[in-house]
Amino acid sequence: IDPAFPDPYRLYLDLDSDSFTDVALQHAFFGGTPYQGASVFGSGQLVGFNAGPSNYAYVSHLTEGDLIDPTTVGPTFFGSMAFSTLNPNAEFNSAPDAFLGLSFGTAPNLRYGWIRVGVENASASFVIKDWAYPEPGTLGLLAAGAAGLAAIRSRRSQS
Repeated sequence: IDPAFPDPYRLYLDLDSDSFTDVALQHAFFGGTPYQGASVFGSGQLVGFNAGPSNYAYVSHLTEGDLIDPTTVGPTFFGSMAFSTLNPNAEFNSAPDAFLGLSFGTAPNLRYGWIRVGVENASASFVIKDWAYPEPGTLGLLAAGAAGLAAIRSRRSQS
């Protein structure tokens, strides 16, 4: 989707269609320079890092295959994605196909997923391409299937 930011600078997304906002993405201009940022709600956090003299929060630019789980999210629920090429810590200045990793929801039922975006500060564009997260039921089915396979293997080895 190519969002019209109605807030006028924030777009609020309900990733899991439960009628609660999970994440807000920001696209604004400061002195003519584009800025993008993200915030998650509830008990969620972004995959990110703190850097710079003031220990400012940044969102990490992930690529396909990067792990998103309780060990990789944090340290905060908000962060800057890009603020021109003058900021050496911004990882989204020119990112045509980048992933933001996040947890969202409330503990103990946090979900882990990603949002794929395209950011190009030279043309001041910010596009949300898609997002995904595994359904809790899917994870339960995978765990049950793995336990079933282990039981079958155990029975076969005893025979």
